[in-house]
Amino acid sequence: MSSKKWVETVVSWLSQRALSSVEMERRLKPMFRHAPNARIISATLGSDGRFQRIDRTVASSLYRTRSHKVNVWGLRGCSYQGVEPYDRT
Repeated sequence: MSSKKWVETVVSWLSQRALSSVEMERRLKPMFRHAPNARIISATLGSDGRFQRIDRTVASSLYRTRSHKVNVWGLRGCSYQGVEPYDRT
Protein backbone atom coordinates (compact mmCIF):
# COMPACT_ATOMS: atom_id res chain seq x y z
CA MET A 1 0.00 0.00 0.00
CA SER A 2 2.90 2.36 0.63
CA SER A 3 3.75 2.39 -3.08
CA LYS A 4 0.22 3.59 -3.86
CA LYS A 5 0.35 7.03 -2.25
CA TRP A 6 -2.14 8.30 -4.80
CA VAL A 7 -4.98 6.23 -3.28
CA GLU A 8 -5.44 8.65 -0.35
CA THR A 9 -5.68 11.53 -2.83
CA VAL A 10 -8.43 9.64 -4.67
CA VAL A 11 -10.28 9.04 -1.39
CA SER A 12 -10.42 12.80 -0.77
CA TRP A 13 -11.76 13.43 -4.30
CA LEU A 14 -14.40 10.72 -3.99
CA SER A 15 -15.69 12.19 -0.74
CA GLN A 16 -17.10 15.01 -2.90
CA ARG A 17 -18.18 13.21 -6.08
CA ALA A 18 -17.70 9.98 -8.01
CA LEU A 19 -15.08 10.02 -10.77
CA SER A 20 -14.22 7.88 -13.77
CA SER A 21 -10.87 6.11 -13.82
CA VAL A 22 -9.85 8.20 -16.85
CA GLU A 23 -10.65 11.44 -15.02
CA MET A 24 -8.60 10.26 -12.03
CA GLU A 25 -5.70 9.46 -14.33
CA ARG A 26 -5.79 12.98 -15.81
CA ARG A 27 -5.85 14.57 -12.33
CA LEU A 28 -3.06 12.36 -10.93
CA LYS A 29 -0.56 12.81 -13.80
CA PRO A 30 0.64 16.30 -12.81
CA MET A 31 0.68 15.40 -9.10
CA PHE A 32 2.77 12.21 -9.08
CA ARG A 33 5.94 11.31 -10.91
CA HIS A 34 4.81 7.73 -11.50
CA ALA A 35 1.07 8.24 -11.82
CA PRO A 36 -1.00 5.14 -12.63
CA ASN A 37 -2.98 4.71 -15.82
CA ALA A 38 -6.75 4.18 -15.84
CA ARG A 39 -6.43 0.40 -16.00
CA ILE A 40 -4.22 0.25 -12.89
CA ILE A 41 -6.52 2.67 -11.09
CA SER A 42 -9.54 0.42 -11.78
CA ALA A 43 -7.66 -2.72 -10.70
CA THR A 44 -6.45 -1.10 -7.48
CA LEU A 45 -9.81 0.42 -6.52
CA GLY A 46 -11.64 -2.79 -7.39
CA SER A 47 -9.49 -4.78 -4.99
CA ASP A 48 -9.76 -2.21 -2.17
CA GLY A 49 -12.85 -2.62 0.00
CA ARG A 50 -13.25 1.15 0.53
CA PHE A 51 -14.40 1.67 -3.07
CA GLN A 52 -17.38 0.63 -5.16
CA ARG A 53 -18.06 0.82 -8.88
CA ILE A 54 -20.97 3.23 -9.38
CA ASP A 55 -21.43 3.09 -13.14
CA ARG A 56 -19.73 2.71 -16.49
CA THR A 57 -19.51 5.73 -18.76
CA VAL A 58 -18.26 6.30 -22.30
CA ALA A 59 -14.89 7.96 -22.70
CA SER A 60 -13.35 9.16 -25.92
CA SER A 61 -9.65 8.87 -26.61
CA LEU A 62 -7.16 10.34 -29.02
CA TYR A 63 -5.41 6.97 -29.18
CA ARG A 64 -8.44 4.85 -29.99
CA THR A 65 -10.52 4.97 -33.12
CA ARG A 66 -13.76 4.73 -31.16
CA SER A 67 -15.13 5.51 -27.73
CA HIS A 68 -14.88 2.95 -24.94
CA LYS A 69 -16.48 2.35 -21.55
CA VAL A 70 -14.68 3.16 -18.32
CA ASN A 71 -15.58 2.60 -14.66
CA VAL A 72 -16.97 5.34 -12.44
CA TRP A 73 -15.84 4.90 -8.82
CA GLY A 74 -17.16 6.10 -5.49
CA LEU A 75 -16.64 5.37 -1.81
CA ARG A 76 -18.46 2.39 -0.34
CA GLY A 77 -21.31 3.51 1.88
CA CYS A 78 -21.74 6.88 0.13
CA SER A 79 -24.57 7.66 -2.28
CA TYR A 80 -24.07 9.60 -5.48
CA GLN A 81 -26.34 11.01 -8.17
CA GLY A 82 -27.13 8.53 -10.92
CA VAL A 83 -25.94 10.78 -13.75
CA GLU A 84 -22.90 12.95 -14.42
CA PRO A 85 -21.38 14.82 -12.62
CA TYR A 86 -22.13 12.09 -10.00
CA ASP A 87 -22.18 14.53 -7.08
CA ARG A 88 -22.51 13.06 -3.61
CA THR A 89 -26.02 13.16 -2.17
